Amino acid sequence: QLGQVLVEAVHAEDVFVVPGLEGVARAPLDDGRDQPHELADVAAAEVGWTSRENKDWESFRRRMPKVLATLDKKGIQYCPVYYDVIFDYDRNIGFPKAMNLEIEDPTAVIRYTLDGSTPTAKSPVYDGKPFMVDRGSVIKARGFRKGQPIGKVVTKDFSK
Repeated sequence: QLGQVLVEAVHAEDVFVVPGLEGVARAPLDDGRDQPHELADVAAAEVGWTSRENKDWESFRRRMPKVLATLDKKGIQYCPVYYDVIFDYDRNIGFPKAMNLEIEDPTAVIRYTLDGSTPTAKSPVYDGKPFMVDRGSVIKARGFRKGQPIGKVVTKDFSK
């Protein structure tokens, strides 16, 4: 009956809004097929079903590795941006400038290089403190967990 009421409401002059949650339900895969966008569903559920006073980003971040491991076990593909390193620096100041590196996965360590080479399990670990970069610097970074790479190699090239 609710469906009929909604159909009638859409065609009525006085349209009303049903409170709810809107999000991406499907996303294209590399091979052109569509698949449910599970990671968006997880985030939407957190936003939509958690009361404002109980929203806790740090708690959400800590729970995500377990959720993503479950999706991996089920063979469900998702956008892996959660594992990518984020470059955080002030774009409005000149060189040299302080660079911070961040990653959403709290179980990951960030390994990086300053010479443009690809980070490996033996590359320096980012210690959470900003470091200075000059014009011409090429920084590459990647998240690692238990010595294994996660996410993609991300690059910030100040030589251009």
